[in-house]
Amino acid sequence: MTTDDVPHGRPAEGDPPNLGRVQCPNCCRLAFVVNHSMGLLHYRCELCLTVGAAPQPEAAER
Repeated sequence: MTTDDVPHGRPAEGDPPNLGRVQCPNCCRLAFVVNHSMGLLHYRCELCLTVGAAPQPEAAER
């Protein structure tokens, strides 16, 4: 297994289990999607420390 096979980012302590992965726009690595305290999904990339909004499931269904 190479480092390219290992996804970067993981839910923070106390966050629910990851809800999938998205590609980080800064470093192009996979970042874990976690549920924000307000119910919105966001991603956190450990490689470049980027945090941002993830595609919301409701928006994908429309």
